[in-house]
Amino acid sequence: MENKVLILNTGGMIDKNPSLNGLPVDYFELEPLIDSSNMTPDLWKQIAKIIGDNYNFYRGFVIFHGTDTMSYTASALSFMLKNLEKPVVITNSYQNLMSAVYIAGNELFDVRLVPEVMVLFQDVLLRGNRSKKMNASDFFAFDSPNFPALGEIDNELKISRNRTLKSPKNKFYIEDNFCTDVITIDLIPGLNPEFLKNIVLSNPSLKGIILKTFGNGNTPTTNDFLDVLNFINNQGVIILNISQCPTGIVKTGLYESSSKLSKVGVISGQDMTCEAAITKLMHLLAKKLSIEETKKLLQIDMAGEQTISNYSLKIDSDNFTKQLNFSIDIPEKERDENLVKGVVRAINLHWKNSISPTALVTISNKLDIENKNLSSGQLVIKYGGHLEKGIIFPVDTSLESLLRYSNGLEITIETETEFLADCIDFMVYTADV
Repeated sequence: MENKVLILNTGGMIDKNPSLNGLPVDYFELEPLIDSSNMTPDLWKQIAKIIGDNYNFYRGFVIFHGTDTMSYTASALSFMLKNLEKPVVITNSYQNLMSAVYIAGNELFDVRLVPEVMVLFQDVLLRGNRSKKMNASDFFAFDSPNFPALGEIDNELKISRNRTLKSPKNKFYIEDNFCTDVITIDLIPGLNPEFLKNIVLSNPSLKGIILKTFGNGNTPTTNDFLDVLNFINNQGVIILNISQCPTGIVKTGLYESSSKLSKVGVISGQDMTCEAAITKLMHLLAKKLSIEETKKLLQIDMAGEQTISNYSLKIDSDNFTKQLNFSIDIPEKERDENLVKGVVRAINLHWKNSISPTALVTISNKLDIENKNLSSGQLVIKYGGHLEKGIIFPVDTSLESLLRYSNGLEITIETETEFLADCIDFMVYTADV
């Protein structure tokens, strides 16, 4: 590996910028250079290929990019560049170009390594898939509404140790396919639900809808509206719910409307930006997984794009029971996260005797394991609380050990009175909450 940084220019003239004189950089540009409004998934693939072809030869990469689609490109690259252990800094600011080179060069300039895709704009360093263009013309155009900045440049470059992603353990590779058969739809008061139905019927290739809802993920609760969403779901079209508000999180089941959305197959986009939600959905659809597997992965953090990983488990049984057992596979990345709390909550919960007693939740290893950091055999931890409100528990050493050293969890819910639930959510909050 050379002690250099590769600058990739997608649009604009920067190769003769005097601020780069004497810096250890190489320069490459797309042909032809483009206005960022002409950015496409094919160009994302081209950018990823350039990074992949040069990955072993440079300390890091700087991408010079127009602002209009910068957050889309940053989000797309965060999902394409798997196990990224080098900085990729996207900027459009000549003022910050030299700082971007310093961040990409990390050890060359005594700068902390940040192994992720970032946006650097007007002296603020943002996680790429959390960034959003908030103002069309303001000098400070970009923000990260649901996640704090990774760093800032004042008299010196300061990067937060606790906010950056950890260096991956596995080998770098690229997944560069995207399925563009997706659309976004903003809800408005009085929207005729038949319009949504007609969009699906007239576009048989449609595979996913980003539904931008009110507040914390709320929609109309009329039967006509919910019936149309249920129809769309039954057509095999994934509906991903994100908020119209720049700041905030879709809280599945918190309000009546979102509980009903879960029942008709709508899944929560948590606190993802629209740009991250779109590119993540396009990325996962291109894998040609089953619809249920795609829905599952959409709700699990892949590259720092969301604060909560939500494992929604549909309950097939229509029978009341005093005990419910299910298991969850935990991805390796999730096992390495800094966790702060977990929640088990039932959606559309019914008690046979119209009583709401507390429930006991038992969490244990999915597999018996032997690890030098653990005693051999099965670890078991128990929490109690009300299922309908959600049993919220802190992530103590025991649960961290369960997540870190096993492939998954076995969860048992026990109550004194028989209950019935349409869906059980197991949510894991990272330290970013």
